[in-house]
Amino acid sequence: IAAKAPLVSTSIAAGVDSFQQGLIEVSALHQAGYQQVLLVDFDGIVPDYYLPWLPEQRVNFPYAVALLLRPGDQLYCTGRAG
Repeated sequence: IAAKAPLVSTSIAAGVDSFQQGLIEVSALHQAGYQQVLLVDFDGIVPDYYLPWLPEQRVNFPYAVALLLRPGDQLYCTGRAG
C-alpha cells in the first residue's frame, strides 16, 4: 500500500483444507496470466479454551511454509533453512 503497487492478494480460510485450496487459487492465478505466485500457509497454536470444540485428531502446533510457484511442466523444489 505504501509503495502504491497494485498487487493481488487472497486470503483463504478452509480449515485443514486451506493449503490444498491455496494450490487451487494459485492454479487459477496462473491461468489468468500471473507468472509467479507466492503461496504462504501458516497457523499458530490453538488456545486451550477452544480445544473442546475441535476434532480429536487435529494439528495444534505452529507452522509456516512459503512457496514461490510458477506455471510449467516440471516440478522443482528447493529447501532453505531459515
